[in-house]
Amino acid sequence: MSHPKNSLSQTPIEELQLSMQAYGFLKRTQIHSIADLINYTEEDLRILDTTAAEEVIAALQSRLGITLQNVDAQII
Repeated sequence: MSHPKNSLSQTPIEELQLSMQAYGFLKRTQIHSIADLINYTEEDLRILDTTAAEEVIAALQSRLGITLQNVDAQII
């Protein structure tokens, strides 16, 4: 399934089909859409909850083809 970047703001995190633990983690973090989620780096998510973060990162990649930024990539 392909999503134009401008539709990400309207794509709910439910589309990732996550476990209840990972879904709850995102909701507690006030992440409700894919657009909210891509504002985080992989490290940001891992600091908050390592197990849920791994599931979220994998689901983004496998279901939507999206890879979050890595902290190392941001260092200039």
